[in-house]
Order: sequence, then structure tokens, then C-alpha cells
Amino acid sequence: SYLKYRLIGKTRDDAAGEAYDKVAKLLGLPYPGGPVIDRLAAQGKRHVRRFPVAKISDQSLDFSFSGIKTAVLRIVKEEGLEPLDEAQSREDPARLDLLTGFQEGVVKALVLKTMAAAESLKPRAILLAGGVAANSRLKEAMGAAALERGLDFFHPSLTLTTDNAVMIAAAGNFKLRRGEYSPYHLDADPALRLAPTPTPSKKGRWRV
Repeated sequence: SYLKYRLIGKTRDDAAGEAYDKVAKLLGLPYPGGPVIDRLAAQGKRHVRRFPVAKISDQSLDFSFSGIKTAVLRIVKEEGLEPLDEAQSREDPARLDLLTGFQEGVVKALVLKTMAAAESLKPRAILLAGGVAANSRLKEAMGAAALERGLDFFHPSLTLTTDNAVMIAAAGNFKLRRGEYSPYHLDADPALRLAPTPTPSKKGRWRV
């Protein structure tokens, strides 16, 4: 069902996209960091810089990307890497290897956690969504891991990964078809927990 879901893992700090943005800023690359790092990482060597996947002590399916971001920061400081734009970065092999290693670390974490969830929950398919679903290396690695396990793999076209409004509208479409909608005085609540149906707030307004 499109409207039946369960949270099985989440980020404990930075989301993957935020980690990309912060690493890009450290190296003088433009915002958002995902697209430019993806382009540059394709030109580096994958095994020169290795970053470990963060270990969650309670063995949950949560993610953590603050450690890899901090590791990149340490390298930038230790090696005195100056901010460079994309064109200049293409001429710096060491910088390309650093970005490639960073991307490999993020992708490895996402794939390992997703496949651990798949092993536990036995789904028929894996669907990649969100802004990071635009990342070429993530699609490649996740697709290969799904294929190895006999799982179908789906990801949106590039034009549908760049704006959260598209994903929100899609979810809203299925809710509307089921007769779920909210009045115009709906309150925004960024701290509201994920819930399948609208609930009235203490102020008498509906929150979703």
C-alpha cells in the first residue's frame, strides 16, 4: 500500500545530502554539493582514500555521517587544502581521490544498511528516493546489491529527484484519493512525528 509505512532506520545526525553539502563547502565547491561531488568523484580513484562506515552501538539500522564529514575536515586541515572551484578541482588528482573516497564511504553506508534491512524484512523490491537518489554512484551500487539478492530495484528519473515538492505532492495525491485532506488553516510543525493520518492539535487545528 502506498499509505502503509514503517520507520526502520534514520539518520542520527547529518543526512547524506547534508554531508555532501558540508564537504563541498569545505573544499570551495558550490551548493548543492551532491551534483558537483558526484561529477568530480567519477574522476578519482576509489581505493586511495578509504573512510569506514560509522558503527551504531545498538546495532540499529540508523545512519551517521558526521564522522565521515569530520574525517574530511581533518584531511583538509592537515594537508592545507585551499578552496578550489570545480574546474580547478579537476586538475588536482589528490582532491579528486579525496572526493571519490568520501562518496564511496557514504554510498557504502547507505547500501550496507539498506541490504541489512532487506535481509531482515524480506522485501520484493528496493526503491531509492529523495535528492540523493540522483547520485550516479549510489544508483549503481544499490542496483548491483539488489540484483545480487534477487530484488527488483527502482529509482526515479533525474528530473524527479531535485525538488521535495514533487515527492510531497505524490504522497498527497494518494492521501487525497483516500479522502484525507486538511483545512486551509493547517499548521506547519517540523517536529511532528511521522503518522499515517491527520490528527487535531491542542489549538484545534489539523496537523499532518
